[in-house]
Amino acid sequence: MMEAFYQLNKIRQDWELVIAGPLTEAHIQMAMQRDLSNKISFTGELTYDGVAEEMQKASAFVLFSNHENFSCVVVEALCMGLPVVATRTGGTDEAVNDSNGKLVPPGNIEALIKAINEVMNNYENYDSSVIAADARKKYSHEVIGKQFFSLYRQILGDSRL
Repeated sequence: MMEAFYQLNKIRQDWELVIAGPLTEAHIQMAMQRDLSNKISFTGELTYDGVAEEMQKASAFVLFSNHENFSCVVVEALCMGLPVVATRTGGTDEAVNDSNGKLVPPGNIEALIKAINEVMNNYENYDSSVIAADARKKYSHEVIGKQFFSLYRQILGDSRL
């Protein structure tokens, strides 16, 4: 992902990247070698509340991974109203669509750069209140709880539940 932002920086400089998660010296060195230490900051590992706080400060969310199941962090970003750029892995294509972000093939840095640039160029087309409301209709605790409850009833065949 850092390589994509290095390339993006050649096109535009109106961005900053906050990378949350485990931090190594290699990450810091990579940012310094690419002269991005003033554009990229690292939080290290965060608590759940810390992730929420960082998302509240964000304008968009980027997840560039090669393997995912159904990514909870993508859903959390959508519930916060953030447009998402993510790889088409696991279940991300069930959550991300043109109205709330862009999907790219895993490992395709050029596609990632293009998608980030498109989201930035068309940012006004992403309505955070609509993104959040749509995500909450699908993924709130209440909605998911009802789905589990219905599934349990179906599996157990017990209408008393």
